[in-house]
Order: sequence, then structure tokens, then C-alpha cells
Amino acid sequence: MRLLGLVPPGPRQPHAAYALEELMRRLGVARTIGVWGGEADSAEVVAGSQPVSAERFDGILAYGPASIRAWPGPPKPTVHVLASGFFGDDFESAASVPRLRPQGSGQSPALFTARDSPLSQQERVVALREDWVASTYFLLAGHEERVMPAWDDHGRLDGPRALPARAGFIGRPVVEDYAAQIREAFARAGLAIAPRQPWPGAAPFAALLTADVDLPRRNTWRAVASRLLGRPTGMPVDSRSPPGALSYVPRGDERDPYLASLLRLARERPGRPSVQTFFFLSGRHGRRDPYVLQSDPALARQAVDLALSGREIALHAPYDCWLNASDYAQALDSFEAATGTRPCGVRQHFLRFRCPQTWRAQAEAGLVYDASAGFASYEGFRFGTSLPFQAFDAERGRTLSLWIIPLAAMDTTLRAYRGFEPKDAEEQLQRLAGQARRVGGALSLLLHNSSTGEGWRGWEEIFDSFLADLAEQNPWTPTVAQFLDSWQRIADPES
Repeated sequence: MRLLGLVPPGPRQPHAAYALEELMRRLGVARTIGVWGGEADSAEVVAGSQPVSAERFDGILAYGPASIRAWPGPPKPTVHVLASGFFGDDFESAASVPRLRPQGSGQSPALFTARDSPLSQQERVVALREDWVASTYFLLAGHEERVMPAWDDHGRLDGPRALPARAGFIGRPVVEDYAAQIREAFARAGLAIAPRQPWPGAAPFAALLTADVDLPRRNTWRAVASRLLGRPTGMPVDSRSPPGALSYVPRGDERDPYLASLLRLARERPGRPSVQTFFFLSGRHGRRDPYVLQSDPALARQAVDLALSGREIALHAPYDCWLNASDYAQALDSFEAATGTRPCGVRQHFLRFRCPQTWRAQAEAGLVYDASAGFASYEGFRFGTSLPFQAFDAERGRTLSLWIIPLAAMDTTLRAYRGFEPKDAEEQLQRLAGQARRVGGALSLLLHNSSTGEGWRGWEEIFDSFLADLAEQNPWTPTVAQFLDSWQRIADPES
């Protein structure tokens, strides 16, 4: 199966082509992206600088105004997504952010709708007024953050004030639903597109179990001093019976509960999937970074042992490493010096990033993927998808080499930011897992080795119960790098 994707010429051609490509990846088909040449009603098409012959393709996915006509000659099954005007004059302003009313939990709304109707009914052509291309671009490219940002105290886009949360669709991977609408439209045009290839082992969905090692040890002299001075220790506590300063006195790594928790997360247990990817801080040591790997040989040895056991170890970029490629390069060098492994992936400390500046810096440093793509303050599908997507640099109008791995939920989001009771948090995790399973996508979960002991009473049991339920659903549980490799083969069948 091979499709031809068409976008109109103009200054936003790369932006529209990027969104069209990501939608077609979710169909799992071979494809070529071309550009309508000449006037809007012209049938001349080029891909790169070469003319395109329709004979090579089974169908056409066209994006543009209603005046674009179907391919001349023998009709090809065509889905025409009518352009809404999103990529027009208001593109770089807050006026391009849609004003949606809150949606029901079962809704996957089009963010933009075309005002025009098709000029006439054409044989084997299905026209869609819902602008799935602009809607996909808005979500995947982080458009809202660029034109109408609402920053929190850490300079991050604030989850509750972002459109997916405000409009009530953050709990659904809507971009996968957009692709499903296009698949169904092709069926009406006379072209049946088979479901994309399954995950390894024919698993119904993937579960990415990851851990950030923010606080490798509970018991440190720094924590003792902080407690004596009445300062935050950086650890959650039960305010009704906070631990005393002496409880933080170091008693050796073999007796530290956080290090024990780190090993427990990686341990294989019957009926419980284990964490497959661990992120360790490395690079320049800033005020908000409890440690860096190159200064902690004992922890570096733990990381090496995890890698030898088949787990993936990856970079947890320090708090102030988020805008410059040189900072990432230094962090990667330090990580490699400490462990003998140069990681291909990164997750930002505090999930602190900016679109597209952080992505651009990461790509320039040679990183393959970023796994920070969620809100610290709100669970769900921040970018509207459960599947990987390539980062887009909207400021320069180009697709980056970096891949983005969506993050659906983090333990501290549920407990601290959202204030859920443990049972309510488990129900929310079940809902997100159900959505990933519904679309054959992925659920990415972030745990911390420090989410144990005081302050987490009742939570450890809930996470254990959720993992047991998850195992019964038979997801594929790879490392993040394995997951991305599999997705690239599924989404790009001719690569």
C-alpha cells in the first residue's frame, strides 16, 4: 500500500507536510509527500524537484482549499482534507489558538474546521471539513506554547491552563483518532487500508515503564542539615508525623531505602512487569540537581549493572540543561565517562523543556529521543498522541532528527500536583491504559525510586496493583529505545 500526500505551496508548506506525514505514519503505509504546483486548481505535483506520477500510488491524501481538483485521468481513491485557514495570516499569533468548549470524555474534537465546502462531488473523492492536518500540527508541534504560553514557576507550560486540559480531551490520544477518521474516509472512497503492523508478539499495546533517579539515597548529611534548619529535604513526608533529623543519618548504601527501591523497580517478579529504562542525572551540577553521575562512582556502578542486566540507561538532563546543545554534549560526555555507555535518549529533570528550543538543542547534540513529553502538573496525552513523533522546529520550518516519546503519567503528578487519593490515581491510570489499548498505542509511565516510605503510604500498593492488572492485558514492555526502533519499522515500512 502506497499513498501520495499532497500539500499546497506557500510559506507553511513544511508545517503542513510535517503534520500530514505524522498522520500517514499512524496509517502504517508507504508514502510520498508532494506539493501541488502552480495555481490552486492545478494538477501538477512535484516531490522535491521531480514530477510525480499518480500511477505509482494506490490513493491520494490531499490537503488544501476546496478549489484543488482531483487528479486528472483515471480516478484514484482520494481523501481531501479541506484547509481551515489555520496556516494563514494569524498563524504566528494567539488568534490561532482555538476556543473550544469543554468536550465530553469520549470526544476527539477537530480543533479546526474548514468553512468552505467542496466545489462539486467528484468520483472516488471524499472531502472532510474537519481539518485533521491543522489539528495534528497544533498538538504535535507544541503550537500553543509558542504563540500563547502560560508558564509555571519552572518556566514550563502549565498543564491545567493548556488547551488539551481546558477542553477536556487530554485523556484521549486524539491524533490516533484523527488518523482513524482518515482511514475510514479512504474506505468510503473505495480504498481499504489494512491495520498497521502489530507490536512484537502481537501485543495489543505497549507499556513503557521508566524511572527517573532524582534522589538515589534518602539518608544523607545534606538531608540531616536541611531537617535541622527546617528546610525542605526534597522528599515527600507525612505532615502528621514528619521524620526527625536523625532518621536521615547515612547508614551505608546497603541499608538505604531509596537504593533498595531502585533495585526493586528493576527486579523481575512473576505477574509484574518491571522498569526497563532508567534515567540518571549527569552533566553540570546545579542547585536543583541532587547529584550528578560522574561524581558518584557507587551509583555509576549501579547504572552499569542495570545496563548489563538488559535495562536501558539514559540521560536525565540537569535542571539548567535545556536550551544549549553544548550543555547536552557535556552531559553526554560525562555520562559516558562514568558508565562506558553513551545514551541515545534523554528526559528533562522536572520535565522542563521548551518547544522547539529544547528539541533543537537535543537534536544538535546527537540525541535520538526525548521522553519528557508530558505535563508535570497533569496526567494524560499532552501532545494528543500515545505514539512517537518527530520533533518539528516551527521557528525554522523543518523537521528535526529527534523523536519525541509521549509521557502519559508520573507518580508525583498524581500524588503531589493533582492531589489524588491512591485509589483515584489507580482508576485514572487504568483509564489511560485503556485509551492506549483502544488505539493500539502506548502507555508511558514514570516512577521514581524515591516514591517509597513516608509520604507514600498506600501508594506503593496501588502502583503494584496497577502493574499486576497491566500484566494481565499482555502489553509489550520494551525499553524506550526498543520501542522507538519498533515504531519506526511499523510507521515507515519501506525505511
